[in-house]
Amino acid sequence: MVFISYRYPGSTIKHVYTDIIASRLGFDRNTVAKVFDEHIVFRGLNPYSFSIGELMARVSEIISEAGGADVLALHATELHYLVENPDRYVSFLSNYLNHLRSKGVSTIILGSNVSDNYYNLNAILADIIISYRKGYGGEQAKCYTLIWRKGGDTQ
Repeated sequence: MVFISYRYPGSTIKHVYTDIIASRLGFDRNTVAKVFDEHIVFRGLNPYSFSIGELMARVSEIISEAGGADVLALHATELHYLVENPDRYVSFLSNYLNHLRSKGVSTIILGSNVSDNYYNLNAILADIIISYRKGYGGEQAKCYTLIWRKGGDTQ
């Protein structure tokens, strides 16, 4: 798996996810770090340094350097969406993700919900959708995580 953040350096995102998984799921931090080291390549890219086409080319280079990937996670994609023409963004990203699918790579897009249009576009483009919803159980506010695969049922 390749995990690319457009907001943080790879080492930072790896550290954050290691801590989250270790603390919330009760795993040993060193074990989580070891699994990440063996199975996930974390990288950071500055989306303002590249056009959308150059950015996708750089992502391809990272996947190649990692020896390939079966899953690509893109974190903080809203940053590029906010500065790029939305039609151009969708066109490039859609073509790129279809190219990855043809090579057997599934995609996860993680981004802030900056607009309904942005959310809907990413839900259409990504293979795996993770959505956080607020709800109330009695008097307490709760956060629900919905995870589904394109064309599948919400879990």
